[in-house]
Amino acid sequence: MIAAIAIVMLLNFQLANAQIRWGVKAGVNFSNVTGTIKDFSKDALKGYTGFHAGFAVNIPLALGFALQPELIYTQNGTKLTKDILGVASQLKITQGTIQLPVGVQWGIELGPVRPFVMAVPYIGYSLSHNAELKAGTETTKIDKESLKKYWRALDYGVGAGIGIDIWKLQIAAKYNWALGNLVKDIENKDLKVNLDDFQKSKISGLEISVALLF
Repeated sequence: MIAAIAIVMLLNFQLANAQIRWGVKAGVNFSNVTGTIKDFSKDALKGYTGFHAGFAVNIPLALGFALQPELIYTQNGTKLTKDILGVASQLKITQGTIQLPVGVQWGIELGPVRPFVMAVPYIGYSLSHNAELKAGTETTKIDKESLKKYWRALDYGVGAGIGIDIWKLQIAAKYNWALGNLVKDIENKDLKVNLDDFQKSKISGLEISVALLF
């Protein structure tokens, strides 16, 4: 109990005296589907390049640690290619998510430079889902209301990476592992694309970002 009280007092003191910084961040995502996808080989999976942008707050703590909660909009997805009856086909899936990552950083102050490592659990809510099937010259867009009905809105996972603070600039790279499946475990016979194929799959990927903190 004494140790817990001491830690709480230390954190309160640290927060009261911390040079809290806030700012904006943006960057690029390189995402893909992981896990099992029925009727698709791993060679059929193609990466998708998206973006993220939002706000960040950096809170220095004791012993080189810092917290960095963020509120960002992020876009991820994947592309799947396959020959169907001799016709080259591609299914492109994207989702736009409001995400709340809370980074735990540990770094070393080297003058105006601070390299650090980080672990970043996150939770989010998917605002949009898009799926487009292209077979030959024909393109079919899946109805968004149907996707909303069958797609999981809750997005959560954990990331790990490295970064560096240079004065007011922060450059970071991390890999995000999604923990929740893409679709709900329900029948969806009214769709032209069988989402049952994706019930054991997740979207994960690399995120590279630049933040300006004041």
